Amino acid sequence: MIKAASLPSYRLTVLASLLCTGAVYAQAATESGSTVAPSTAAVAKLSAVHAQAEAAAPSWETRTSASEITDKQVQNWSDLGRLVPGLDFNRSNSSVNMRGLDGNRVRILEDGIPLPWLQDGSRDVKGGLETINFNTLSSVDVARGAGAGNTSGLTGTVMLRGLRPDDLLADGKDIGFLIKGTHDGLDNSIGGDTAFAARLGASTKMLIQYGIHTGSEVKNGGDIGGYGATRTKMNPADYTRKNVGLRLEHELAPGHTLGLGASTFRLDRDIDLMHDQNTSAFAIGNNKMTERISRDRIWADYNYKSTQAYSALDQAGVQLYWSKTRLEENQHAFRNKDGRAFAIPGDPYKYGYPSGLYERSNSIEQKGWGLNLNAGGYWGNAALRGHWTVAGTFADDTYEQYSAGVDNCPDIPAGLPARMGPRTCDFLHSNQSDTPKVKSRDWSLFASHAFIWNDGRFELTPALRYDAWSRKPQTGGGFASNQNGYESELRNRSGNQASPSLEFAWNASDIYRFTARYGYGYRAPTAPELFLQYGSPANYMRKGDPNLKAERSRGWELGLQARGQVVGGSLNIFETRYKDFIDENVPVGPDSPFYALREQGLYPMGVTTYANRDRVRIYGAEAMGYWNINDNLYTRATAAWTVGKDLETGQHLNSVAPLKGTLALGYRTPQWGAETVWTLAAKRDKVQYPDPTADAPNADFKAPGYGTLDVHGWWAPASLKGVKFQLSVVNLFDKKYWNALNVPTAGASAIARPVDYYSEAGRYLRVSVIYQY
Repeated sequence: MIKAASLPSYRLTVLASLLCTGAVYAQAATESGSTVAPSTAAVAKLSAVHAQAEAAAPSWETRTSASEITDKQVQNWSDLGRLVPGLDFNRSNSSVNMRGLDGNRVRILEDGIPLPWLQDGSRDVKGGLETINFNTLSSVDVARGAGAGNTSGLTGTVMLRGLRPDDLLADGKDIGFLIKGTHDGLDNSIGGDTAFAARLGASTKMLIQYGIHTGSEVKNGGDIGGYGATRTKMNPADYTRKNVGLRLEHELAPGHTLGLGASTFRLDRDIDLMHDQNTSAFAIGNNKMTERISRDRIWADYNYKSTQAYSALDQAGVQLYWSKTRLEENQHAFRNKDGRAFAIPGDPYKYGYPSGLYERSNSIEQKGWGLNLNAGGYWGNAALRGHWTVAGTFADDTYEQYSAGVDNCPDIPAGLPARMGPRTCDFLHSNQSDTPKVKSRDWSLFASHAFIWNDGRFELTPALRYDAWSRKPQTGGGFASNQNGYESELRNRSGNQASPSLEFAWNASDIYRFTARYGYGYRAPTAPELFLQYGSPANYMRKGDPNLKAERSRGWELGLQARGQVVGGSLNIFETRYKDFIDENVPVGPDSPFYALREQGLYPMGVTTYANRDRVRIYGAEAMGYWNINDNLYTRATAAWTVGKDLETGQHLNSVAPLKGTLALGYRTPQWGAETVWTLAAKRDKVQYPDPTADAPNADFKAPGYGTLDVHGWWAPASLKGVKFQLSVVNLFDKKYWNALNVPTAGASAIARPVDYYSEAGRYLRVSVIYQY
């Protein structure tokens, strides 16, 4: 039976690692109450849990430990999604997908500092989540579903935790280091990561990290090369990725620690845009792209941890941080002259432009500072106990977007007709900001109280989170050159909401635990969603809506966990309703002033905007399980099934993945191990546009179901203490398949490239060598 005193101060535990690796057995228990599989014992010294976490978390909360990240060779978000049901990565918009939602609807934190997903809304610059090197992490916590959790968002939160000095200074060592070399056939990359930790006197510890990786483009299943629109292979690319990190920790007194840290990340990629060469616009060799993604962070924190168990004030912390994320895309090209320029001598209608040198530099940047506060403690006796938590966050950010350009587009005289259709220059808008500079402030307060009674058998936790936000656009700067520049659309916006939740847990025995939750979520609109103005009165406009409402969610969840020594797992069933769901590219209605402008002859190709959908429903189920057949042989499995639908239109959501699961069979000894993983996915037959219509003449691609087999092996020779070799063969049978999330939505416009371009990689190898001292 779980005692009342075992309620955690930090509820996210190593349950995910127990379930995913089948490592629940009596050997090698860690100080957190988790276990370490024999496959990690030879090298694994990284601590998996850094907070008191004796009791199990609900099934919708999972932790992937450092040993799992290493053992499963997790190198990116897609790899992580193979371990956590309901989590995936959408390559078409470079964002994490959780239970059918992605983009900024999924909250990402690294060491408590927000990691933003950015988009410009106009020039297809988006991303920012690639600024993570998974080799620098000690754990990944995933909290799925709506609720009033301390860091909960609209649909869930991913909390990344970097390595700390104690991860390498186990057993009282004064120095420790970790070296890892990798080769990944997915992008033909090679790289190295190193971390060094040391004690600087009796009370101070430090950790330095450095990583560098070089590679090429991510592979897909396309087999047509060459130039032009028929190419199905990815564009050739070369990249270099670097990251540097520093942490200092100083113990003021037992339980009182000051911390200071800084990190920087750079990803530079050179791309040969072969898809857009040998065309009417670009000759072969005349279209290149460079991308840069950067992130810088500085933080300071103070943490208190009581030296006595279950104190009235058990822990407290404060963190002050500064962060900047920047995305850049720089195109360097030489354009052909438009063929229409030769139709009429002298080109009187200006069809020949742009031609010659053509450059574009599109960028997004978000920077700012923030403050995080938290505290918690215990009260009561064996008959009735409680655990309280309070927390607060504040973030002050600035969003900036700009497009710089070089071309020879002329000034088109007012009223000059376009007798052969729109001119290319009519669609090129540069040396301007499409979204003004926006100052944002977001803050929240959170409180929860867990009541535990009947010797810890029952737990009831009411919680309340209050969110408030403001967005203040600023005129001038690059936005002053915007051809639209409707300053009437740039008005300050703000909002707030209280989001309650209620959780109940029944610890039926030492093995079985039942949980239930009902809670609310909230997401404020972003700067482009509110204030974007992209286009020209001569053709079209894509705009934000300053009247947008914040998105809200409410949902329930039921969970069952079994934590046996031999067999166990978890199952959770959920349903979430979304209100004021923000959609994009919606034509403006008759009540919009821009509708009247179109009737007057402006924006003849239409005006689209962001708009709130009234009602959206997403429901499904997730499961994880393991079976330790004997001391060496084990199996594990995961499954996720989700359905999403707009209840007003009846359309399904393309951001929802079809049924997907994994089944693994493994063998392990203290010195070596092997595992096969079978990944299965059903056909995506629930799509937003199943059949062509007058308004949506292009049906969505219904990705077929698939099954792939991966094989993993590792060897930690006893004669080479601390050394571990790993080899993985991914997609062993070279299966051609599609992740449904990576194929863009069709509808009004056909997808830009052949469908094989969006297929996944065929067979490739992944190799790593690790040494830890």
